Amino acid sequence: MALDSAILHEKAVVTLADIICLATPPRQIVRMASTDSGFVRMDLEETAAYFSQHPLKVKAAGKRILMLPLILFSDDTSGNKSKKWHKFESWYLSLAGLPRSHNTRRDNIHFVCCSDKVSPIDLGGPIAQELTMLETEGTFVFDALYQEMVLVLAPLLCIVCDNPRASELLNHLGSAAIKFCRICMVSTVYLCVH
Repeated sequence: MALDSAILHEKAVVTLADIICLATPPRQIVRMASTDSGFVRMDLEETAAYFSQHPLKVKAAGKRILMLPLILFSDDTSGNKSKKWHKFESWYLSLAGLPRSHNTRRDNIHFVCCSDKVSPIDLGGPIAQELTMLETEGTFVFDALYQEMVLVLAPLLCIVCDNPRASELLNHLGSAAIKFCRICMVSTVYLCVH
C-alpha cells in the first residue's frame, strides 16, 4: 500500500483506474478520492454515493432537464383611485431568465391569485407549497421547441414587493422598528448618526 501510494503521489496525471483500484491485501480494494490536500480514503458507501448518478438524472430517465428560475411579485392593488377601498391582495409570477426588456412586458407577467378577503400570508402558503414542489421534484411537460417531454425545475429566485409587504411577509415591524431585523444589530439611530 505504501509503495502504491508513493507511486500515485509521484504521477503527474492520476487516472480513474488508479483511484479506484489501489489494492492492499488481495481481493480488498481501497477506494480513494482526490482532494486539494491529497487523497482521502472512502468506504464502500461513500464510494457508491461518489460514483452514483444525480437523483434528478435518475428521475429524468434520459430526458432533458430545464431550469426556469421564477420571480414572484406581491402587492395590494385596487380598482379605485385609493387603496383604502376595495383592496385586493395580488400575486404575480414571471420568469427570471428573460431579458429585462421582455420580463416587464404584460404577456410575460402571469397572474397567480388575488383576493379581497384573504391576507397575503394565507394566499402565500399554498403558493409556497407549489413552488417548493416545483423546485425539488419538478414536473414533466411537453417542450414545443424540442418536440419532446422535458423535466422542468423552477426554483424561486426572489420575491419582489414594496417595504410594507416585505415587512408583512417577514414579520418585521416595518418602518417603525428600531432594528431592521431580529438578527441585524444595525439600528436607525446608528444610521442617523453616521
